Amino acid sequence: MIIKLYHMSETLKLDDELLPDYFNKSAYCEPYISAMEKGVASLELLLEQKIEEQREDWNDIVKWCVEGVFEYIRKTEFPHIPSRTKSNYYFDNLDDFAVLYQAGWAQEPEEERSKLRLYEIEIPAENIFKFDMSVFDEAYDKMHDDKDLESLIIYARKYFSGQKTEKPVLEIMSDSRAKAVKDISDYLKNIT
Repeated sequence: MIIKLYHMSETLKLDDELLPDYFNKSAYCEPYISAMEKGVASLELLLEQKIEEQREDWNDIVKWCVEGVFEYIRKTEFPHIPSRTKSNYYFDNLDDFAVLYQAGWAQEPEEERSKLRLYEIEIPAENIFKFDMSVFDEAYDKMHDDKDLESLIIYARKYFSGQKTEKPVLEIMSDSRAKAVKDISDYLKNIT
């Protein structure tokens, strides 16, 4: 069975097929996964080294560390769920999409906003998982502000077990191939 979902992109075009891990971003979290395989102390050492080297922005270090820890927890405790970094993300309603758009794009200059497109997607109904992206955001904030790896592990378990925050924003994750069938970018003009 094929279902319809919504997906935003700067690069996708109508009738394009969405491929999992199109930008190969999963490679960025590999060092953090490898460190986690040796234990939290090893991950702490990696973070100290990255901070000391100052080759990467702290926000990027946090992003890939969080993704790495989430991936480690997924692989070891939730192996039936596809990788976050090798999946595409969708919404099954435009209200949840609007929350994401307002948080990340609405404040951008018109030139940047005009690069973003919103599509209706057709995707096989199997291998689709729905999670509260607010749990991931809370994990990122906790790591960014407190460097709290133990809390990060707890957040990863909450996310993959389907727990929700008080105000969930549900994202749909799938590593199945999908197709952009309708450009509905005009909807973006109505989000304030």
